[in-house]
Amino acid sequence: MHSLRPIFMPMLGLISAVVATLAAVLTAVFGPFKRLRLPVESAPGLSRGVLNVVLFAPFLICFLLVDPTWARPALVAALVALVVGFICYQRYAGELSSNGYTKPHARRFLWLQWNKDEVLIGGTELTADATARKVQTHATEQKLLAEAEYKPDEIWVRSSRVGAQLRMERWYYGFILCSVLSVVLAALAGQTILSGEAPLAMAQRLWHERTSHIK
Repeated sequence: MHSLRPIFMPMLGLISAVVATLAAVLTAVFGPFKRLRLPVESAPGLSRGVLNVVLFAPFLICFLLVDPTWARPALVAALVALVVGFICYQRYAGELSSNGYTKPHARRFLWLQWNKDEVLIGGTELTADATARKVQTHATEQKLLAEAEYKPDEIWVRSSRVGAQLRMERWYYGFILCSVLSVVLAALAGQTILSGEAPLAMAQRLWHERTSHIK
């Protein structure tokens, strides 16, 4: 059996881009945002699995377009994407800190028992009853939520909760998208600078050499 090393070693940038894209998809699907108690899990008739296609798009576009002429500008673009991704994460964390409230949740395994807080998404507008209760008792919104047996729709107007969720989603997926774009651009552009050959051209050449050798 012939070694595959001559094929894989020159394509480390491509392999890194694929791994980064797959990691981003898994993070988007199973990451921390999915563990939040959201007001709306998904839009009717639309699965968030569509985001997988969106996350694969930067990899495919960069793979097709990066060449020796655009390699160095692509590295600069990777740095810009990295900065934008950091900003998106900071804004997501800020939205979560402002609108995230905890609910104690008892967990048990055999004789062991512990509490692990769930995070509920609140809103920016209190209901009439919650507003009156807050004025009367000067209680925090976390305490009001506990008094309402952790039923967030009794504390906040649902439309304001949905608005908070949408803002968090935009910043979260903006962070994921910019992160994978930064890694993909840097990996493919770095490979192009070192090899002097575009990833697409290299893949075509190696594929042609391999299939010709097999024949």
